[in-house]
Amino acid sequence: MDGFTMIDEAPQQGEGFDNYTFENDMDAEAHVEKINGWEAFRKRWIEHYEKKIAEVNERADRNIAWHKHFLERFFNTVPHRATATQLSYDLPSCQLVMKKATDKLNKPNAEAMQGILLRMCEHNDTQFVVTKTTQNVDWDSYKKLLTIVDGQVVDMRTGEFVSDVPITHAEQEFVLKFKKEKESVDDGSGNPVT
Repeated sequence: MDGFTMIDEAPQQGEGFDNYTFENDMDAEAHVEKINGWEAFRKRWIEHYEKKIAEVNERADRNIAWHKHFLERFFNTVPHRATATQLSYDLPSCQLVMKKATDKLNKPNAEAMQGILLRMCEHNDTQFVVTKTTQNVDWDSYKKLLTIVDGQVVDMRTGEFVSDVPITHAEQEFVLKFKKEKESVDDGSGNPVT
């Protein structure tokens, strides 16, 4: 047996499935052995396919990176449209986009939020305090008052550094945004309407 083939197959429902009786412990042990064999069979096939999937993913990632490299080189030679967060260039099939490196404010954990809450209460910033059964920081509103200066979070109103708000840095990234095909709809007479 090569490990990928099982010799015996259980009968289907209705093919004597309920007529089988055990004679002794050895018969029961034989079934336990078959279960173990089938579990090993399943495990070998799953490992086999997981290995194949990993190989396909590695190969696809390597080839996609190769082609993206040349698209990025092309992108650097053409004029782009610029926004605050990205540069873009339109091809017929997709949009080439260079996302600019950015820093993003992250919502602090619960303990840090309590520190922010205490600081707000000390400064009478109650408009950013949401009161339910407990007081919480209105993070979405408060975040608009924060900015990142030299890798540190600063409260724009006070100029104070805010040490309990974490920052995530996103590296510059080149991506392709594929355009959706327009779907044609049949007007009922066999003529497509777009």
